Amino acid sequence: MSIIDKNPVDKQLFELSDSIKRTQRLDESLRKSKANSERTLASRTPETLEKQRKFKEQKAIDQARIKELSEELAKLKSFLFDALSKSAEEKGVNEALKDFAEELKIFKSMSDEEARIMRKKHGNYIGYYNSLFIDLSTVNADFMLVAPNEILMNLETKYINKLNENQLNLLLKKYKEANLVDSEYFRKKYMKCFPALINQIKDIDDFISAMLRHPEYYSHMNKELRKNISLYAPELKTIIVRNPKVIEYMPLDDIDLVASRYANYIGSVIENNIKVLDYLYPSFFRTHNPKYIFNNVNKSKLYPKIEEYLPKFAELREFFAKSKAKINPKKEEQNAEITETSGMNV
Repeated sequence: MSIIDKNPVDKQLFELSDSIKRTQRLDESLRKSKANSERTLASRTPETLEKQRKFKEQKAIDQARIKELSEELAKLKSFLFDALSKSAEEKGVNEALKDFAEELKIFKSMSDEEARIMRKKHGNYIGYYNSLFIDLSTVNADFMLVAPNEILMNLETKYINKLNENQLNLLLKKYKEANLVDSEYFRKKYMKCFPALINQIKDIDDFISAMLRHPEYYSHMNKELRKNISLYAPELKTIIVRNPKVIEYMPLDDIDLVASRYANYIGSVIENNIKVLDYLYPSFFRTHNPKYIFNNVNKSKLYPKIEEYLPKFAELREFFAKSKAKINPKKEEQNAEITETSGMNV
């Protein structure tokens, strides 16, 4: 037990001392606050007060103007979205823009004014005009090719992926002219969309995304990824399962890598996409045992699909020949009965 606990007088003195200290701290805080207030008041020169008055006055003007512009811009945007969407569908994007050039000019002027005011507080404000083209690009991807450069980093990749290769090259040109291609954000979000940049992709997940859309560019794999290809069997499996067409463009070593580690996945891919066999080399089933490839596959359902490919794959022909009775035992029994009956008739 402490001395304070033992001696009531000492305890009272301790509490009094602590109270005095708190009071002193409070007094010091109030003194500093008063001094700061006095300095602030002293610094409020007539010029400062005038600036503050003008700022408040301008703020009120801005708020009123924003309200007025926003109401009008919302109506114009709705009208232009419907009109341009319909016109572009009928005549094409360029003709649609010509048809509504005057309305767009007025709309842009008002939008620019509203954006200048809004950016005083929100530096990254998009504005109605830019927002119109973002929305238009969701219903007609061609609008991305004529959109303001300011929205290039706001486009959704799912709409970029609707563009054909020529359109993608035109859009990539816009990104380059806007000096956006070297930015980290572009590399992470957009690089995988453009076939011309696939050889620069260093992230395996981005390469997967690119191959789902452009499997024909598989051979453009970045050298760093190629160097570590043995590490990426799971990712290559993902590509094959989600887009079997990539097998057409994969080197034999990569196909063998996936088949050796994920044999039953290859079997499922073949079952669901029989045309995959067009792209496998003739000795594939000599390297990879059909027993394991088709381990999880219903062979009786697979056989009619695969039968036309048996001349190409000797080992596959042998595999199904051995399992033919198991695949269709009733048919084999019927064949045996017919043979016996024929013998009796003779």
